[in-house]
Amino acid sequence: MGLDSAFQMLGWDEDSWNSNTVRPVTADAAWSTLSVDEKFAARKLCYFQEIWDGLNLLTWDALPFPHFRYVAYKDLNDDNKETVTRLSYSEKTWNILGTGSIEEWSFDGLTETEKGLAASLGFMDVVWDCYINHYDNYDWSELVEAEVHEAYMALGWSEESWDGDAAEPMSNDKDWEYLTPEEKAGAKKICYFRETWNGIPISSWSTSTTSGGRISDDDDTSTGYNGRALSFAFLLTLTFNAGFVLFEI
Repeated sequence: MGLDSAFQMLGWDEDSWNSNTVRPVTADAAWSTLSVDEKFAARKLCYFQEIWDGLNLLTWDALPFPHFRYVAYKDLNDDNKETVTRLSYSEKTWNILGTGSIEEWSFDGLTETEKGLAASLGFMDVVWDCYINHYDNYDWSELVEAEVHEAYMALGWSEESWDGDAAEPMSNDKDWEYLTPEEKAGAKKICYFRETWNGIPISSWSTSTTSGGRISDDDDTSTGYNGRALSFAFLLTLTFNAGFVLFEI
């Protein structure tokens, strides 16, 4: 779907775009009232609920889902292939989440150049930390500060096991299908879903996964995140390193 098709799906045409006729109903509609097709079109234009509804950034209680990270390497455009190569990804490490060396670091642990490259792909700092690093580079006190320590506790972790002073929990060696409901809830809170938890290559995911659809039958893209807001330093990273302003629409 091209940009023109996305706007047409939302009811726009050349006359309404040029203010020669009335705006479509969708222009003033709440996200919850959009049809499935209209939401799909809006996502193609880089909208999600919080932006569409004009919510204050600091009031968001869920993270935007980074669909762009779940595009198979062979389907990346040339610019993005160059960017991910500069981030030390190979085709294999891009396609299998959690295997790239850069994913061992939280956003704050990246170099300024790496932050700019990640931002140019579309990453926010908190989105990177949840969906890419899963807070693995945090110490326990930082997990508490980010309000995700309870998610790890649901997976059987404690401060002692996190610090290497006790054995890792059994959940660490389970496939997604064998996690308990409580463990799955904890895993979702730190932005895992079946495909990423099980280490399934992106090239093997269903097409709906990478086109804005549901991730798997018992999962959705909401994390219920209630942790730290986007940092001011990250906004500066976007503005000065990536060369664009966050959410300029």
